[in-house]
Amino acid sequence: MHFLAPFVLLALLSAEEQPVVPVELQAELLGKVLRYDRQFLAHAGDGARVLVLHLDTPGSTGAARQVLSALEALPALGGVGHHEELARFSTADALAALIRERGFDVVVLAPGLASQAANISRALDGLAVLTVSTTPDGVREGFVLGFDLVAGKPRMLVNLGSARRQHADFRAEVLQLMTVFP
Repeated sequence: MHFLAPFVLLALLSAEEQPVVPVELQAELLGKVLRYDRQFLAHAGDGARVLVLHLDTPGSTGAARQVLSALEALPALGGVGHHEELARFSTADALAALIRERGFDVVVLAPGLASQAANISRALDGLAVLTVSTTPDGVREGFVLGFDLVAGKPRMLVNLGSARRQHADFRAEVLQLMTVFP
């Protein structure tokens, strides 16, 4: 009976908690789109610090580990070297303090954190950090960047209000390729 447990767990995860775009492709697209964020290039210098954040659930933790692995496999993010760390989400204020203390440039948010997007976005107001959601709902709710499938093709999503508050400054040529939320 124990061999069925992972399959039961997967069945219990809702579709909105799963990344719509494979995480390997999300990592690759993130690596490319960061070249078009003027503030990222100015802030990251010659090396980007990336935090991969997850909830304390098997689905969220597993997805975060996949994201971490996909990012570590990339030679560069936005044209610069990078270092990733994995952390469990506790509160939005604790996340903001961690970003201030450790100087993260990018925070990738694993499935399950979309419900915290508004709180996290408010806590990060004024910080130069790019929040990246692994699910489309996260961008709608307040994270800066994410990915969705439209007609079977990956589509970048951006929340411009959050982008302004977190000092992301995407060039017009990449904004034209994105679905924009106010």
